[in-house]
Amino acid sequence: MQIVDTKELPKRARYYQSVRDTNDLRKGAMYKSLKDQYVLFICPDDIFGAKLPIYSFQNYATENKNISLNDRSFKNFYIFNEYNKLPDAHPLKPYLKYFATNTADSAETKNIHTKVQWYQADEDTQERYMTWEQEIQLAREDAAEAAAEKERERNQKIIAAKDNALAEKDRRIAELEAKLAEMQK
Repeated sequence: MQIVDTKELPKRARYYQSVRDTNDLRKGAMYKSLKDQYVLFICPDDIFGAKLPIYSFQNYATENKNISLNDRSFKNFYIFNEYNKLPDAHPLKPYLKYFATNTADSAETKNIHTKVQWYQADEDTQERYMTWEQEIQLAREDAAEAAAEKERERNQKIIAAKDNALAEKDRRIAELEAKLAEMQK
């Protein structure tokens, strides 16, 4: 579920697909062992701007949309704030409506709502969730710190290389000045 449009969801979908493919296709395995793969995003707002409730992506030839790559990879974006544009009989409408309104009016969404309420009331679940959130935040901070350290090291190497180049220039100038002074004698 993606609540905030970070302007990177299509690339995240690509990344999730690649991670899943890597997990499914171990060294030496045949490509035919790759299964159908669906990457799903449930979002409140329409990141594509066409005001559709569902966007389904597959790989097609840009020259002819009738030619499919048939790689069995699918990326679907469900825009729950657009649920009212789906026909009443659409099987996903109650779910998208539930996400948009928190109104459970089908047997399936009532079941989900009951579970959500239970998890929200369960202290152990809340504690695990909060711990998980903290772990995610700490991992993000560690990654940012590691990236900053790597950038500092890179900058230090650049400065050292420039310093070395300047020292070499100074040495060469001193050498040339000494030769010139010798020639002037």
